[in-house]
Amino acid sequence: GFPFSDEIGVDGTEIGLFALTEDGLDPTGERLDLMARPKRARFLPGGTHVLVLSEDGVLQTVQVEGEGAPAIVSSIALDGVGWTDLVVDPDGQHVHAIRHDVTEAAGVFTLEVGCEGVLSPLPTHLGLRLAASLALVPGQPDRALLLGGQAVFDPIDDNDTRWLKRTADGGFAQAAAFDLWSDFVDTAGIDISPDGRFALVPNGSPLSDEGGQVMVVALDGDTARDAARIEGMDDARVARFHPNGTALVTRLEPGRVSVLLEDGGAFSVVDELRYGLPEDLAIVTRGALDGMVVLPAVSGSTGPQLIALRIDGPGEVREVAVLPLPSGGQNIPGTVAVAP
Repeated sequence: GFPFSDEIGVDGTEIGLFALTEDGLDPTGERLDLMARPKRARFLPGGTHVLVLSEDGVLQTVQVEGEGAPAIVSSIALDGVGWTDLVVDPDGQHVHAIRHDVTEAAGVFTLEVGCEGVLSPLPTHLGLRLAASLALVPGQPDRALLLGGQAVFDPIDDNDTRWLKRTADGGFAQAAAFDLWSDFVDTAGIDISPDGRFALVPNGSPLSDEGGQVMVVALDGDTARDAARIEGMDDARVARFHPNGTALVTRLEPGRVSVLLEDGGAFSVVDELRYGLPEDLAIVTRGALDGMVVLPAVSGSTGPQLIALRIDGPGEVREVAVLPLPSGGQNIPGTVAVAP
């Protein structure tokens, strides 16, 4: 996604397509104007369609392969602004959009994904103030962990972390809630380890007494507890696991991608890679390109870039290639997705 432009006060509204190989990334030259600023993009399991959520709630299905591609094949305008996260079920039949707002009109919204990516909203809605990010439990998609809901204004709610359970219509309802943080949390993406035992929750808030940390949340049944804090993680934004247990955490302002690995229940930073202003990232988890990582980046010296990394083994991450993008605000990349 390209959320910026060269014109002050004007958002970028395009997405671009790139070919990913073992050697890196190749531009296809194809771009599509969605007429809405892309916030998060996620592929459907078949790899021929990608869902793109804008900050103002426009959710679109884009066909990226086949006759006429790229093309918008379905579009729905969700109410409100402040959309922060997008999660697709493993079978591709439902997608969950997260809205962050101070009222219970925010929360988790579930849509049905039909043939050819056609979107249909469901009546299910988990109303929750200040919802931030959702992660499905690997191998148990009927359970999810949600960060959000903590509020110091009436009605006060101390709980910030919640177990969710699947409802009959495909949405989610709260199963349990926990107060794990004592101050404000600002994250762009949480994730759960492949074995389902831990979650990583970045807190990049410079205004929080607990900012610059990644919380390791121990998960057991319907319980969740603060197991450890990884300190020195200024501006931590997104956490993502690979099935081999390697975790990557982007750190926006320091310009770092931290590589984390668990040993005996304890997580530690085993490596760091340096790129300008990384936030979102996407990891291939199966097939010939298993372990490939795509990372958007930009700096004053190098300009916009797309970085291709590879996870060779647990805690082992190397740079494969750097693809420079043309200069200009309209080419600064934001969200990224890779076909499964």
